[in-house]
Amino acid sequence: MSNASILQRLEQALAQYEAGAQTRTQFVLFLRGSLEALEGVPYSVLVSFGDLEKAIEMEGYAEEEGLESKVQQPRNILRALLRDLKTHFS
Repeated sequence: MSNASILQRLEQALAQYEAGAQTRTQFVLFLRGSLEALEGVPYSVLVSFGDLEKAIEMEGYAEEEGLESKVQQPRNILRALLRDLKTHFS
């Protein structure tokens, strides 16, 4: 599978997660697997993806505990990163 198609699927999964069609756990697992499948992506970008994955996962736990969540920020950063990578790999 090409990087472009992996990134497209990631965008779709993020939209499904935001719409409530996927659980946080499903999305984080899909994100993790997709990161492992990307080829030729700089290590620093993979680290950024990993940081966003952890932020989304941790914010979900904060929401469950009734704490204020800032999960929208990691999602916005992830969306921008996906857009930039799609431009690079298209």
